[in-house]
Amino acid sequence: ENMKFNENLSKCENGGDLIWNENNRTVVITTALSEKCYLYFDNYEPVELSLANNTFSWDPLEDAQSYNIYVDDVLVTNVSSPDIELYKYLPRGGNYKLKVAAVDSMNHEISSDEYDNYIVSQVSPTTKTRVQDSNDVP
Repeated sequence: ENMKFNENLSKCENGGDLIWNENNRTVVITTALSEKCYLYFDNYEPVELSLANNTFSWDPLEDAQSYNIYVDDVLVTNVSSPDIELYKYLPRGGNYKLKVAAVDSMNHEISSDEYDNYIVSQVSPTTKTRVQDSNDVP
């Protein structure tokens, strides 16, 4: 489960194409000839996320140079530190999907984790928000 297909190292000897299918977690080989292929997978540490006081944080990963931050599957920013103040990127109350992806020195995402269904409710007319897990009881 902590493996990621390495498309840069994976190759076929006779020029066949390798395509990783993330949904099925399979490799599809496209070739017109008999083929011998080498598949490489990178082992990675999962990003462990936590949420407290409007700050989304995670344990830094050794190979990460930065972290891509996604809200509802849209990249909103890239940060070098292992935390971010959420209210800057969640402008109004609602349910959000939050994701952090660790990025290596070659600008490849090497690990990610996400939280689905976080409820953000407006506390005041200012930009402050109160963030709670959808499983919290008020």
